[in-house]
Amino acid sequence: MYGLSKDEKLDFLLEKELIQVAIGLNQVILNFYMDISIDIGGEFNHLRNSRSLIKNKKLPRSAISLVELLGAHITDIKNSGDGTLELLFSNGDRLQIFDSEKNYESYTITLPDGTMVVV
Repeated sequence: MYGLSKDEKLDFLLEKELIQVAIGLNQVILNFYMDISIDIGGEFNHLRNSRSLIKNKKLPRSAISLVELLGAHITDIKNSGDGTLELLFSNGDRLQIFDSEKNYESYTITLPDGTMVVV
């Protein structure tokens, strides 16, 4: 699937605990409980109290703050319909993931039975 429809059901992410953050040169992978992962290759923003924790927009440095989300679980999901996904975590932080890549995958959501690709 390409893009992320406003009608796409993402409730399967609710209450999932972040158990691992894997940081690479060109991507960051968030691994959640129950074999669910989000592989981010595009732009994202990690916010606390409406203030961005990201100081450097380039990977891998931009991913360092995501380690603070370990052990937190997703309490709310906002799907804007334009490819932007916003996750609210139990510690009060928000993670906005943008459909920012023109020629590559911006992010993918992997489940045990399939993958959603946002390009």
